[in-house]
Amino acid sequence: MSLRYRSELDAIAAYRPGPPAPVRDQPTYKLSSNENPFAPLPSVVQAVVGQLDELNRYPQMAADQLVAALAASWSVSADEIVVGAGSV
Repeated sequence: MSLRYRSELDAIAAYRPGPPAPVRDQPTYKLSSNENPFAPLPSVVQAVVGQLDELNRYPQMAADQLVAALAASWSVSADEIVVGAGSV
């Protein structure tokens, strides 16, 4: 099987991190890199705690369950869904 990618993907610019947050006398936060100055929501903490016995394993890289759920949600074939470790 050979993989084909849509030519439109070539137009997506490579990720370039933004500058760090400026150093000031008061707290500053860099929010341009998916960072968040707030603690996780209680529901997120609960979900992580619920998976503590599995956190020592690598995730399934193909993300079959996620791909199937996304395909069903968007009414497309799972072959049309690509997942990865980042937004780029």
